[in-house]
Amino acid sequence: MHTLIVYNSKYGATKKCVQLMRSELTGEVTDVNIGEGKAPNPEDFDRVLIGSNIHAGSINRKVRSYCSHATDSLLQRPVGLFLCCLAPEEHALDYFGKNFPQVLVEHAKTTGVLGGALYFEKMNFFERFLLKKVSGTTTSFENIDEKRIRDFVQKFES
Repeated sequence: MHTLIVYNSKYGATKKCVQLMRSELTGEVTDVNIGEGKAPNPEDFDRVLIGSNIHAGSINRKVRSYCSHATDSLLQRPVGLFLCCLAPEEHALDYFGKNFPQVLVEHAKTTGVLGGALYFEKMNFFERFLLKKVSGTTTSFENIDEKRIRDFVQKFES
């Protein structure tokens, strides 16, 4: 079983989730940060996981484009969709329908909201300024949920 993980990670939280996922998945795993390179054709894999960080309610545009262009191929294999964000899970679940093709969301074997992080030290001045104004927080923190990641992978593999 060969699994492809296509994701975007701007500051590193999504990448950390992918690394934790890799350790839970069985078989061969190939992961591609679509922000740093081109994603392989999903037809070359048995199953595909797709994830993105959320900024202002939207997934990364490259992840969105990948899903739109590869929908037909993705519908031919098991797919899992995941998000990394700080929004409460009940709000974050709406992001799937708003950001991924509806047919892909309906086809997905599982979806998951895996937590997120704020890494102020990795942001530029403007990003830090805006985030401080909007959130009121000034310190970095992380709430990546390892149990959710394990549950997500377990559902995907069942």
